[in-house]
Amino acid sequence: MPCIKEVHDALDEVVEETDDPKAKSEAPSLVNEIKSYEFLVALAIWYDVPFAVNSVSKNLQAEKMYLGMASQLLQGLVQFFEQFRNEGFVAAIMIAREMNERLDIEQTFEIVKQRKKRKMFDYEGEDEHVLESTEQIC
Repeated sequence: MPCIKEVHDALDEVVEETDDPKAKSEAPSLVNEIKSYEFLVALAIWYDVPFAVNSVSKNLQAEKMYLGMASQLLQGLVQFFEQFRNEGFVAAIMIAREMNERLDIEQTFEIVKQRKKRKMFDYEGEDEHVLESTEQIC
């Protein structure tokens, strides 16, 4: 997993020391994005998934690939995704917490205000507001 603290520090250094106005204006927004908990969880997820897909893809592109071997590789990838569906999000949360300790940010998901849908008729019911916390997910 990439050291997120080093990336954060490098962007802070760009903000302080560069003379390029474009880099000086983009670096703070990148720092703010890196310091969001959602980004850390997504980074943990998108580190594992493409790695698994890429390794299977490289093996499938071999010159001498037999149908049985290709089937085993794809079945292994399907098993990876089934396991990831069951345990991957919790593992990503744990990895994000480890990265979070280095950056010292708040461990909460940002609650997005739900958009209200216009009612066309009186008989339509109220929309239910669904709020999920990390305790409900884990």
